[in-house]
Amino acid sequence: MKINKKLVIMQGIFLILILGGIYFIYPSTTINVTGNIIKFNSRNTNIILISENPDLSNPKYIDLNEFSSFNLKPGTYYWKPANNFIKGFTQELVINSEVGMIIEDENETKLVNVGNVKLNVTKDGKVIVGHIILDPNDEEYIEDEGKYIGEQIWK
Repeated sequence: MKINKKLVIMQGIFLILILGGIYFIYPSTTINVTGNIIKFNSRNTNIILISENPDLSNPKYIDLNEFSSFNLKPGTYYWKPANNFIKGFTQELVINSEVGMIIEDENETKLVNVGNVKLNVTKDGKVIVGHIILDPNDEEYIEDEGKYIGEQIWK
């Protein structure tokens, strides 16, 4: 009976050591999303695998030693933290589209895309104005004033 007690105690200690070791080497990562800028805060994580597919079939590898933050286009992404020993669980990340356009009027009137997606600009919602397409942070000088509408270009 004493041998069985010692065996159970040894197995318990072994199990506690294994679970404690996994806890200390498991890649723990939190994510902070501001617009389309992604920042990973991690403990025991060297690499982030990120993909547009839930099964991570075509992942991009992000080395956290080189990049701690980066930009992503709007959409749904799946990511998994990893280190030299173990990979974490797959998690989902959604980057929402932000459509924004302002009209600045200093000496010349210009349209500025302040969102994070491409815009197709129309005047009064009816007539295409010289086929204006604005990438994020792009600007276009215009000669006439009026009501301009910028709509997201869907891919």
